Amino acid sequence: MIFIRSLALVFMLVLGTSCGRWVPGYIITDDGEVLSNNDRNMRDTTITSMRKQLDEQLGSHWRTDITLAELPVYDSHERDLSTGWKWAKATITITLIGDGKGNAALTNDEVTKAVFDFMYPKVERPKHNLIVTTTSVVDAERFARPLTAIAVVEKPATTTATTTPTTRQYTIQTGDTYADLSLAFYGSTTHWRVIAHANNTVELTPGMMIIIPPKP
Repeated sequence: MIFIRSLALVFMLVLGTSCGRWVPGYIITDDGEVLSNNDRNMRDTTITSMRKQLDEQLGSHWRTDITLAELPVYDSHERDLSTGWKWAKATITITLIGDGKGNAALTNDEVTKAVFDFMYPKVERPKHNLIVTTTSVVDAERFARPLTAIAVVEKPATTTATTTPTTRQYTIQTGDTYADLSLAFYGSTTHWRVIAHANNTVELTPGMMIIIPPKP
């Protein structure tokens, strides 16, 4: 049995509950990028996580191209915040692309099962609504081409470029608190004083630019 290790690398920090294409909070990718908490970014980061882990296991002569046709819907009644986004239906198409210089370490069936197992808890009635198909092709020219962008990843308007490799700037949005920011950037509300002290504990107002210091 093949298991794809650590596929669930996307952590969603939800700071409120709301239905629709966007909900308050952030999506933090496995690369540490902070994105708007919306359906398109959740789909894209889910695809990216699957692709990276599969590519690692397939070997250096194979890579994946993955599409997920549907967007997720946020379940405001979901108790587990890490799985608040759900797919009513998920149609996933995987193409394994080889350069002709070596065999893939995983078969098509093994890839299909790994992705099916990963997506199973994220889809409503997955036995009926989760469809995963895998094909493979040897095409050196296609293998060498960069992947077509999944979509334009929407970065939140609340973030700007970092000022140093470890220090960020952040634009305050309505409802933000120091505890919220600590949770979003450090993974815990307990470090809110670090952000407060770095900004002289000023009152947070929308549109204000503050400094996010390195994680203590």
